[in-house]
Amino acid sequence: MRLDLITVDRVRVRAWAADPLTLEAALREAPALVGDRDDWREFEDLLRGADDPCSRALLSVRRRHPGLRLPAAGQLTAQLVTVILEQKVTHDQARSCWRQLLRGFGEPPPGPAPEGMRVPPSASVLHGVPAWRWHRMWVQPQLARTVRLTVERDAALRRLERTETGLTSTAQLAETLTRLPGIGAWTAAETLQRTHGAADLVSVGDCHLAQRVGEALTGRRTDDAGMLRLLSPWSGHRQRVVRLIGLSGLRPQRYGPKLAPADHRGR
Repeated sequence: MRLDLITVDRVRVRAWAADPLTLEAALREAPALVGDRDDWREFEDLLRGADDPCSRALLSVRRRHPGLRLPAAGQLTAQLVTVILEQKVTHDQARSCWRQLLRGFGEPPPGPAPEGMRVPPSASVLHGVPAWRWHRMWVQPQLARTVRLTVERDAALRRLERTETGLTSTAQLAETLTRLPGIGAWTAAETLQRTHGAADLVSVGDCHLAQRVGEALTGRRTDDAGMLRLLSPWSGHRQRVVRLIGLSGLRPQRYGPKLAPADHRGR
């Protein structure tokens, strides 16, 4: 599938598939993929009705970015795997692992796709990746085990994927995901933000998010509990607030050098 942004509220979708049914399904889900079903009106009314500096600042950011949407990409198993690979590693490590996984185990897509593009591996293929390949791809043993345990539940995750995207149902789905071995609150929230466009799930446990939210809303860093207290006035839309903070232009304070992880893959 190829998406081209034409205007702030118009996207052109072109898709290729191996069979007509797959193509029809892809086009049917395209509006959710680009966030067309994501409705900001209630949140915007909440901001307009509030008389505090933070709400006014958030409303100003929203007006500068009227096209911002929370996409719902579906593909619960695949998205869950990508988030697992992001646990306890740097951004560069996670990207490197995903790139190597696609190159080593992904298949070329149908249609006139760009050279080198790959379709993400299926659950059965991921389950068969040997331990030594995970090691060479910079994936820790416990994360590789979590991936295998997750793809073993692919059929159940496919059923869960059809859960409605209401506030209560999405929160219940997050709680269900945390019952899986190796899946915590951060992984569940990050996954459902991508699969269901979860407007209220916050990535508790993130290394930097609480500090950034605290600086944006109060000028001081805070922890996860403090972040949730600060976001409570916008309950139901807390992830929308986080996204607006990310677009606000605020640059968090830096303390010390960035993490430089040791590379043990050749040992």
